[in-house]
Amino acid sequence: LLTADSLEDFPKYAKSVECLLVVAVAAYTLISRSQHLVAPLSRYAWFWVCAGTLVYFSYVAVLNPIADFMLPRSRDLVSAAFQLNAALGILSTFFFSRAVLCQPQRTSSGGSSLPRVSSASS
Repeated sequence: LLTADSLEDFPKYAKSVECLLVVAVAAYTLISRSQHLVAPLSRYAWFWVCAGTLVYFSYVAVLNPIADFMLPRSRDLVSAAFQLNAALGILSTFFFSRAVLCQPQRTSSGGSSLPRVSSASS
């Protein structure tokens, strides 16, 4: 892959292969973890991480080869493609933020195991 891509143009192969591997792992995780769930998927942080990864990296996988092909023909289309890339990056960041908010609430198990300090001893 290092010799196939030129440093002067958009990377045609390396970035696409990288993104396809990330998409494959995210899709596998999403499918394998969601098979036996009873609760809605949106309650789990891994769902939001996988969804954000799929949204962003599936587009990036095709972005560079298309941009390299379209650059000599239309810089405006390439610019629009990278603006869409930025928008998808922001959208996936919202998905990752939602994943952080899905962390389970810690519940009290009955209080501290330390002995209470009585007000008479102070």
